[in-house]
Amino acid sequence: MDFFPKFKWAVPHAFSDALAACRFEQGDILYDTLMAYEGAWGEAEKHITYSVQIKHPPRSLSSKVDTDLESAFSSNWRSKVVFELYDHKQKMAKAVETTQGNLYKLLWKGDLEKYKKDETNIPRQAMDLLEEFNGLGEWIASVPQFREHDGGYFILPFDQTSKILKEKYIKILNHLGAHIVSHEMIWASEITSFFNAEYVPTAKIAFFLLSNQSSEEEVKNAIKKAFYKPLKDSKSGKEYFKVKSHGFLKM
Repeated sequence: MDFFPKFKWAVPHAFSDALAACRFEQGDILYDTLMAYEGAWGEAEKHITYSVQIKHPPRSLSSKVDTDLESAFSSNWRSKVVFELYDHKQKMAKAVETTQGNLYKLLWKGDLEKYKKDETNIPRQAMDLLEEFNGLGEWIASVPQFREHDGGYFILPFDQTSKILKEKYIKILNHLGAHIVSHEMIWASEITSFFNAEYVPTAKIAFFLLSNQSSEEEVKNAIKKAFYKPLKDSKSGKEYFKVKSHGFLKM
């Protein structure tokens, strides 16, 4: 079973949609340790201190996640959630009513007091990293494998919980592949000092190092093929495509 590594609690990939929308629903159960998923329950429970079981809201049949991800996350952040907090050491249960945002922060930060506080500061989505890419020059210059590269690079926001960003990543690999020397993922949380805001713990930067034999025109055309959807300006009739709407290219 795979888990989201930047959360203090054990959050399996099965909760990808819940994280993307910041909406946990009735029946969801989460534990404060990965050990809860190892071996027989009798032995696994010995390692659990707390768990939560969601009582409200009820399970939904559909979600606007991916059609308006930021809006869904932000609106759900302040919405009500009711869960049972169970102390596995003391064998005691407590009913808790708080916000989805407070629950998200509890799972993320691991601080049991988080659900009691009004977590009004909403972390930004991976897509918002586009606004930060211009300011990453100093960080890039500090990383040996990037500083020593003699070709260009293309960086793209990524989030395992976002179907849209996962599709974009695959499209870039398919269309830009001939120009890519190497690529890797970097957690946004690992370079927070270069950002102007706090991002969700699932946010990453997909970093593609490009061949020094590739021209800027070739690379831009490949990126356009990956992302372009014909859209003409209503006044001029011209077609527009901007690389910076999808990622950051440096040649």
